[in-house]
Amino acid sequence: MHLGTTHREDVLPFYSPNKLSIPSASFKRKRGLFACFVALICFVLLTLWSRHIYDKHVSIAQTLSPVRYPADSSTKPLSLLGLEADQAYHLGSLSPSVYQRTLQTFIDTASLPSRLKTRLSNDLHQFLAFGSSGPLLGPPKNIWQTNDVRPLNSETMSWETLNPDRKFRFLNDEDAEEWVRRTFTDSLVEQVWNALPHVIMKSDFLRYLLLLVEGGVYSDMDTTCLKPIDVWGSDADVMGHMRGDDSPSAIVGIEADVGDRADWHDWWSRPIQIVQWTMAFSPGHPILLDVVERICNRTLEAEHTWGPLTVIPEERMTKTVLEWTGPAVFTDATLRFLQMESGINWTDLKNLQKPLRVGSITVLPVTGFSPGVGNFGAGATSDPQAMASYALDRLHSV
Repeated sequence: MHLGTTHREDVLPFYSPNKLSIPSASFKRKRGLFACFVALICFVLLTLWSRHIYDKHVSIAQTLSPVRYPADSSTKPLSLLGLEADQAYHLGSLSPSVYQRTLQTFIDTASLPSRLKTRLSNDLHQFLAFGSSGPLLGPPKNIWQTNDVRPLNSETMSWETLNPDRKFRFLNDEDAEEWVRRTFTDSLVEQVWNALPHVIMKSDFLRYLLLLVEGGVYSDMDTTCLKPIDVWGSDADVMGHMRGDDSPSAIVGIEADVGDRADWHDWWSRPIQIVQWTMAFSPGHPILLDVVERICNRTLEAEHTWGPLTVIPEERMTKTVLEWTGPAVFTDATLRFLQMESGINWTDLKNLQKPLRVGSITVLPVTGFSPGVGNFGAGATSDPQAMASYALDRLHSV
């Protein structure tokens, strides 16, 4: 929803019914005072209205506790990394009822098109029926990539070559802008899209929106598909109760597993961090809705605090993007859902050597989407667990 500029019509001079007369200086002063009074009233009303719209959207954030684990001496750390590692995660409430109410409030107040609003509400209800044994929709056969241009080489063509039964969909910058405006016309999402101050942040936001609405696989332009998507996670171990059928509602991969490194926070945002350059989701998934809601709230709060958002200083760029739209916020939303659905902690994802099915989600080990990184025990691109790989000179463009 856009806050428009208040327009004031010109004040016409009063005319005598008998003759045209030139207003006196006194009358001009009175008219000027009256015009100023009207302008002041309009300004006050616009300010109050703007604050109401802001409060309506940002009030959702008040239901989220910023950190799950309290920083006191009585709390036992989950790992040798101590409480600092636990407190790196900003999960929010782990109550399913609060979670559902928060996301439903976002759906109801974001001024979404009516059909999308109804569909997201229905999807949310289905995904959060944790006690149900019914099937869940798996990711549809879409493959999404976005960039300013599409390089035609063996790496980019690998997605189509290895997945001939899937629909490949590429969006350039203009396509992306048009898709957002068509899909989220006059909504809070479009407002936030316009407000995001950097192309990397828009690129992050776009991938969540595409999968939330359309579903499928998203992968950055500088990635290579190593194995057909149909076999991703097919040999997964199962932790606890497997929800849904054999097809998971989402496939994600571990990006960082810092082990017991005491300096982990100098290099990574979370001790277990989830990849968001390649991922697969069913449309309407709560993880994606949670990420979009967090990004919208953070953007509104930033605008409220700083005014119109401009270029982020280079020295703050990396951390700001990671926490605002990047892997950090995506990791928080993913682990929040995993904890509510299956009761696992971040430490349960440490040292994965093969895929793990947790509830309705399949989590790939570091090798899955990050083979050859030379860290975290990742295998080579020829490893049986390597599903996709990315180039070291990462591209960041919508």
